Amino acid sequence: MKRHIKSLVSNLLSRLLRCTASLREGLERIYAHAHLAANLREPLPDSVVVLGKVSIHGTGRIHIGENVLLYPDVHLETRETPRSSLAMASLFRAARTS
Repeated sequence: MKRHIKSLVSNLLSRLLRCTASLREGLERIYAHAHLAANLREPLPDSVVVLGKVSIHGTGRIHIGENVLLYPDVHLETRETPRSSLAMASLFRAARTS
């Protein structure tokens, strides 16, 4: 009986997740953009696409130009430089090999 219930719930949930995939992806991008904007001391353009969490370390004085694509798990840091700039860039996390 438990397997039957598990199978039924799993099928229903997977269909729901499939139907809402694009909505969830859009909301994740909006959240990631807002999270990054909150951690920067410079304004973040609306054209910047943030695909996942970006970590900011140091002063937060990072200027990100228009049309930049930021992949998940990017770490940006300003320690000794008063300000860093990114323009027309695509930053990504290096692939991990095991």
